[in-house]
Amino acid sequence: MLPEYDCVTCTAQLKSFRGCDKDVEGPYALMINGEVHRRCPRRPILDDPEWFVEVFWLYRQKEKGYLGSVGGLDDQPNKLVQAFQVIDHTVNICSKAKEEQDKARKRRRALTAGAKQGSGKRRKN
Repeated sequence: MLPEYDCVTCTAQLKSFRGCDKDVEGPYALMINGEVHRRCPRRPILDDPEWFVEVFWLYRQKEKGYLGSVGGLDDQPNKLVQAFQVIDHTVNICSKAKEEQDKARKRRRALTAGAKQGSGKRRKN
C-alpha cells in the first residue's frame, strides 16, 4: 500500500508534508477510500508494530476457523473485525490482479504458440 510513502526514502520535508510527526493542515490531507487522513498512513504501523503482527497472526487463525475471542465474529473486538475487513479487501484486490495477470500470460502464450505453428506452414501457389 502506498509504496511512495517509504519511510527509508522519506526526507524531513516530505515527513512534514505527509504528516509523519504531526497532523497535516489544510488541503494536504490524504484521501484513502473516502476517508481523510491527516497523518502518514504508515504511522500506525510505526507506532505499534506488535499490534499488526498480532492482527495478521489472528487473521491467519481466522482463516483456519479459529477466532481470538470466545464466540462468533460478532463477539470479536470491533477494531479487529475492521482490520480483518481491510485485509480481506486487500487479499481480494490482489487475487483479482493475479488472475488478470495469469489470463494475460496465457493469452500471450497462446498467441506465441499460434505464431510458431503458423510460421512452419508452407504456402501453396
